[in-house]
Amino acid sequence: MINYEIKLPLTKETILSFITEYDIFKYYIPSMKDINVSFKSELREDNHPSCRVFYTNNNKLKYKDFGIEGTLNCFQYVMIKYNISYKEALKKIIQDFNLDLIDSDIAYFTLQLSKKPVKVNWKTNKELTKILVKKVKFRKKDIEYWNQYNITQDWLEKAHISPITAFYIKTKTSERYIGSSYLSYCYDFGKIDNTKIRKIYQPFNNKVKFIGNVTKDIIQGYHLLPRNGNLLIITSSLKDVGTLFCNTNTFAIAPNSEVSFIQPLELYKLKDRFRNIVIWYDNDKCGILNAKKFSDIYKLDYIYIPEKFKDKDPSDFVLKYGTKELNLLLNYLLETKNIKHD
Repeated sequence: MINYEIKLPLTKETILSFITEYDIFKYYIPSMKDINVSFKSELREDNHPSCRVFYTNNNKLKYKDFGIEGTLNCFQYVMIKYNISYKEALKKIIQDFNLDLIDSDIAYFTLQLSKKPVKVNWKTNKELTKILVKKVKFRKKDIEYWNQYNITQDWLEKAHISPITAFYIKTKTSERYIGSSYLSYCYDFGKIDNTKIRKIYQPFNNKVKFIGNVTKDIIQGYHLLPRNGNLLIITSSLKDVGTLFCNTNTFAIAPNSEVSFIQPLELYKLKDRFRNIVIWYDNDKCGILNAKKFSDIYKLDYIYIPEKFKDKDPSDFVLKYGTKELNLLLNYLLETKNIKHD
């Protein structure tokens, strides 16, 4: 064995060599009792225990709030809870856990390296959750629900959104059949390794609004885009994508959640196709924090609904104020960024 002293950048991996993801979640969520046990959100008003920390298929711990889309790892949770950057979150964890790491961008370690080469297998075999659904034709109640946002059946069909009455979920460790008494919809995103990629949306289920096996590289609404154009909005949900197109004739896409984003290579291609790309996330703590973060990283403008309206997203806004007011709002927000809407 040969001793080397090397410098490693301070990352989540270095922290997780001292403490676990469970340690971090447990410390910053006092109301969390155990894995897969529901508790009330500490990031928003929550009348029902609608949050939990769970293991993913690749054995990572994630925080899930069933009232919103997406999941958070332990570091993202700290960022949102304290409204701080990623680097600040790492330093806070170091301080709070009194870790023997230097509070700087560089951490120092002594490693023992063997002269014998190590064989590394880079192949991963993550098994995707399987989701089967029972689809039905659009019923009167489905049309009425989407018409609140002026989203048409024609757009829904083009977006591959279908009403369902039941769904079946099979993971590596469990199987569940769920007959839905709520309005429920299936978003279809094609296949990966012969597994259908889907998201279930239950708008009136306060405990579990979204269930899915969508991967981070899926871009909601991408297949509906023209070859090129003047304006593209990156918003927080497929429903907002439909709201913007059907009410303002504006093309939009959405990542899987606000805490993720469009992959850099795809964003580069989109910048070549659209003259202006603007982020419009929800007007809440999580939405604004992530809009600012991705705006800084990718040099994009971001907008949000002014606080006085008390509405967090375009869908909520059009439901309360209508199509004309949404167009006026969008034009006003774009003018603040010196962007003209065709």
